[in-house]
Parts: sequence; structure tokens; C-alpha cells
Amino acid sequence: MMYGLWTTFTTQNGQRDNVIALLLEAAASLATHPGCLHYIISRSASQMFCMFAKFGRMRLLIKHP
Repeated sequence: MMYGLWTTFTTQNGQRDNVIALLLEAAASLATHPGCLHYIISRSASQMFCMFAKFGRMRLLIKHP
């Protein structure tokens, strides 16, 4: 069974790209994480965006930084 973490962020005006940059930096550390199968950031035209991380096991999701 797969497990996912879906989060929606709403940033202050002009801060969306800064927050996304920080999350992408954190995503780089997951590149070698054995349980992380996907790490996706989806942007919209507004200040809102979504982050999704998919893990192969629940214990690996719980250990997600």
C-alpha cells in the first residue's frame, strides 16, 4: 500500500516563489530517501500551490522530515 502527504499552501503576496524554492531545496534531500517515490509541487496563478509526497510505507512517511 502507498501513502501520501498532500499539503496546500497559501502564501503572502509575492512570497510564493520563495516558499517553493525552499521546498524544492528540501526535496533535493529526499532524492536519496529510500521510501520517497514522488515529490511534486504544483503551482497556480494565485499565491496558492500544492505539495505532494508519496511514500512506499507508512513508517517512511512518518520519518519524512
